[in-house]
Amino acid sequence: MSDMINLEEVLAAYDGQRIAPYAESWPAPDTSAVRQNRRPPPSLPLEVFGPMWSEWITAAAEGASCPPDYVAGPLLAAASMLIGNARWISPWQRWKEPPVLWVGVVGDPSAGKSPGADPVLEILRSLETEMAAGFEATHREWATARESAKCAKDQWVKDVASARKEGTSAPIMPASAVEPPEPVRPRILVSDATPEALGSLAAAYDKGLLFFRDELAGGSTALVDIAEAEPIARFGSKPMADALTPSIV
Repeated sequence: MSDMINLEEVLAAYDGQRIAPYAESWPAPDTSAVRQNRRPPPSLPLEVFGPMWSEWITAAAEGASCPPDYVAGPLLAAASMLIGNARWISPWQRWKEPPVLWVGVVGDPSAGKSPGADPVLEILRSLETEMAAGFEATHREWATARESAKCAKDQWVKDVASARKEGTSAPIMPASAVEPPEPVRPRILVSDATPEALGSLAAAYDKGLLFFRDELAGGSTALVDIAEAEPIARFGSKPMADALTPSIV
């Protein structure tokens, strides 16, 4: 043990002699790196939302125990999506832009970002439920039409085979033998989907979709996937990016 103590004393003395000439010239370390030192954000001008929505944002923020900013951001994204392709902005002739907003809510963990978005998402989910009313019956009708088309096609195949044996002209496939496309359940809110699935949803609801993710990493990765799949993920004649209003909380 005494040898260990002596060795430590020697090392300490050596370090002291080596550092001493420079110690006085060293500045005090900058400790700001361990502190956030963020400036307070500017206050949200609630008056621009009008009397009704400013009161709604304030009440929703109080109910979620979060700043009104965390409610207003998702609300703007939702409004952008609901307007969708029904209205386009044209600053001047030949320049048109859809009202697509890319919204990201930034804050510390447990700052109320997700609770702030919940009141907006609840409204959108209610709208989806109303839009999907009667969809089950619609899907059953499609299933019936599909099976009917299969039967018509089977009969047509038999007629073609008979015509080939008899050496006569084969009949053209009737329109009743063509299977109808499967209907897509109406959606306006998407949280997790492949680019191919988003393309199908955007085609079914061409006004637009709200792509909502509750985390930055998953949201940014998904948007990169969408960008890479752009050639195959289109709705109508517009890129799918014009049909999506991304929102990341």
